[in-house]
Amino acid sequence: MRAVDANAVRGLVAERVAGWTGTPAADVPMDRPLADLGMSSREAVVLAGDLARLTGRELPPTLLWEAPTGEALVAHLCRTPSEATAPVPATAAPAAEPVAVIGLGCRLPGGVHGPADYWRLLTDGVDAIGRVPGDRWRDFTAFPPEDTPPYGGYLDDIAGFDADFFRITPREAAVMDPQQRILLEVVHET
Repeated sequence: MRAVDANAVRGLVAERVAGWTGTPAADVPMDRPLADLGMSSREAVVLAGDLARLTGRELPPTLLWEAPTGEALVAHLCRTPSEATAPVPATAAPAAEPVAVIGLGCRLPGGVHGPADYWRLLTDGVDAIGRVPGDRWRDFTAFPPEDTPPYGGYLDDIAGFDADFFRITPREAAVMDPQQRILLEVVHET
């Protein structure tokens, strides 16, 4: 593994951050988390690729979350080969234990936002099938206007999402697939 020039790493990180923030590279705060500086997942992938080319090594896709600041990246990438390849202490495998489900989350048509709502839907025999909500597919042209709108199982409130809570920049949240936002919410609820 070849040695990596710390100044080259700092320069590359500052240049990329300057590109997405519009500030001069010299003014980029290397001690602040890159996510706080507006790094989206797309920019994280690009930066990781650039750092892989600079260092000549394969880097994990989680690099920018393991080393979230510019200085943390420099420290991580500029370690000596013996530090970088030091074995991680092994831990003993846990004894086999029964599996217990301690959390459950779900988001389903019919206003289901958790296991209690799902149980209510099942026990009350609720029909969760309905027409396309008015706020969806405003330009829906698959059916002529004189035809009945299509029916289906639609989730409610797919646009409601607290991007700040999940530390996602507003720019990235605006272009996220609604399925990604819902997955984040359900996993958190679980």
